[in-house]
Parts: sequence; structure tokens; C-alpha cells
Amino acid sequence: MADDLEDASIVSLEGSYDQAIWDETAPLEAMVADLNEIGRIEDVVLSAEGQMLGLTTDVGGFLGIGEKTVLIPLDDIRLIRTEDDDEVSVVTRLDQDALTDLPEVDLDD
Repeated sequence: MADDLEDASIVSLEGSYDQAIWDETAPLEAMVADLNEIGRIEDVVLSAEGQMLGLTTDVGGFLGIGEKTVLIPLDDIRLIRTEDDDEVSVVTRLDQDALTDLPEVDLDD
């Protein structure tokens, strides 16, 4: 599964959505029609016990200058496998501004 996630697209919910649907991990179509691609998965972050803690992506900057790596917590993402091409996409309820406001993480630690 981790290999499927690396370099998968991250899409953000645009507009309002039903929190109860998000909490129930309903199918993507039930959440919202408007999605905005905001990045790609850089890495999967696991705990010492092997549990997924979240996903990292690069935000901010221009052409790689001034960007930072942030951790999107597991509570703020849903993994969606598309029926058409059997690829994995990540849906987050965080928009681009919220991602940019997340603290930078150092994956070397």
C-alpha cells in the first residue's frame, strides 16, 4: 500500500461537505463533487509499531525554492482507489492555505 501512495495525487475538498459523511469514510462521490488537486504524496510516515501516522507533501515556494515538507495527519485524509484505473488518490479536508500553515517536518529525524 505504501508504494501505491508515493507520488499519488492529493485533492482538496472545495466548498462545504457533510462532517458526518467524512467521519463515516463514505465513498468519494457522497462527499463532494468539487475537488482541487493540490499536490503529490512525498512519503508515508509510520510509527515505530508500523501504524500509518500521516502523509507528507511539499507546499509553498516556487519551482522548488522556498517550499517545505509538511505532515498531513491521518485524521485529515481519506484514501480513495479510483474504479477506472485502480490508482490511489488522497482526499484531504485541508485547503492549500491550511497545508501551508502546517509546521515543517524533518524526515531525517
